[in-house]
Amino acid sequence: MTIGWRNTLLCSFVLCAAPPASARVAFTGYGDLRWSLLTRAGIGGTPAALKALKAEEGESHSQSFRADAVGLFATTELREDLSFQLDLSYRDIGAQVGQTRMQYAYLDYSALPDTSLKAGRFMLPLGYYNENRFYPFHRDPVNPPVFTASILGLPISDWGVSASKKFPGEAFTPELSLFAVNGYGPVSGTKDHLREPTPLGLSLANSLRASDANHKPAWGGRAKLSAGDSEAGFSYYRGEWDSSGTKALQMMSLHAHARAAGLDAVVEGLRMEAEGDQGFKDAVGGPDWRTTGFLGSLSYSLSGPRGLPLVPFAQMEYYLTRTKDGSGSRELLRSHSAGLALRAASGLILKAEYIRLFYLLPMESKGGEIHIAADGVTLGLVITY
Repeated sequence: MTIGWRNTLLCSFVLCAAPPASARVAFTGYGDLRWSLLTRAGIGGTPAALKALKAEEGESHSQSFRADAVGLFATTELREDLSFQLDLSYRDIGAQVGQTRMQYAYLDYSALPDTSLKAGRFMLPLGYYNENRFYPFHRDPVNPPVFTASILGLPISDWGVSASKKFPGEAFTPELSLFAVNGYGPVSGTKDHLREPTPLGLSLANSLRASDANHKPAWGGRAKLSAGDSEAGFSYYRGEWDSSGTKALQMMSLHAHARAAGLDAVVEGLRMEAEGDQGFKDAVGGPDWRTTGFLGSLSYSLSGPRGLPLVPFAQMEYYLTRTKDGSGSRELLRSHSAGLALRAASGLILKAEYIRLFYLLPMESKGGEIHIAADGVTLGLVITY
């Protein structure tokens, strides 16, 4: 049995740290509770496409209360310049926990000024939303952007190493982050399927595994410039995803975040390119495809009941996927949402949101398509402790 390069490096870090016997662990956490007052979804399409994906045409209504996630954070300082960070999230919670996810678990070494070195599983420095708006207590909307969460996968976290360096200035602070990680792999049970057609796509997060699919680490980084509460940046990711290590997946992102006079705005654009994907070829008509799109979020903080912070917000996204040469059919996702968030206490946020979604999935191999139109109202309760 061989140990992967990420495990070897992480174990070496732990051994070199020589943690003192007095090291203490600090625990914090959160709960994300949601009540879907009314969700309405209609599905339609051509008979051949519906049959291929085992979907039924019609409209459905649902109402439910659930705990979307309960998370536990653990932090320990091994030395003054070395700490260990861990996040476990529990999902699909009923009588039992359906899923246990480790969002991150890494050593953070910061002996040099304005420098951080990480080893383990960490959130990749890609765009803005991934690191800054994943947790429900960091964002005003109840739901994260649909494409980012359901197809791209949120958060994007992987095993590997990263380094970041800030260069503080009087007016601006440039920051450069670099990383090398396992990268994406093929869908379980296949060698050359990165995505496969399903009624709402397939989350690429399912292809992030505990080991490298082809012994070729993925790499990338982010350059950003910040001033006060505002920043702008460019991110890049590249890695060979298939089992033979010959087909590339690239992601490029531009983002901007600004906060002033109670307004908070985020805009993030994405361009993603994949080669040799025989799985999604059934959808768009070719193995080499490209996704382009953006998300935008705007909120405004004002004084609500009893002077408590009340935040109206709006969020939208638009993503389009088709073959690189522009032939074939296109996958389309767009959504709009709006609502209110009330910060009732330092560890309590009440939310209400209306969201409307349209999703079009082509089935080029069947000469048809499936489309989903859905909307609903959701109440949220976020507790931090």
